[in-house]
Amino acid sequence: MPARIAATSSSSLPTPRTRLIGREREINAICAKLGRHDVALLTLAGAGGVGKTRLALAVAERMRPDFDDGVYFVPLASMADPELVPMAIIQELALRPQAGQAPEEMLREYLRSR
Repeated sequence: MPARIAATSSSSLPTPRTRLIGREREINAICAKLGRHDVALLTLAGAGGVGKTRLALAVAERMRPDFDDGVYFVPLASMADPELVPMAIIQELALRPQAGQAPEEMLREYLRSR
């Protein structure tokens, strides 16, 4: 049986406490890159505390209408074990794990058509 998502979930973006000021150029550049068909993943790199997460959230909010299946935020900052990442994604997507199915396979199956 394929993994299923809860009918009520369509996004999971946290609401920032403050407005993002002065990053419009970066937001536009990231949105343009993510809008290309040959770009499936974009990494924001930089020192801690420079606003990578806040910038990513602004981009996700702006691009939300472009993604019929929703936009999700999976907090990983406190995660020390990379083996737990697939389950964190599964939980955020509200998927129902199937007995005997590896988390990575469940995600591949679910995300393949999205």
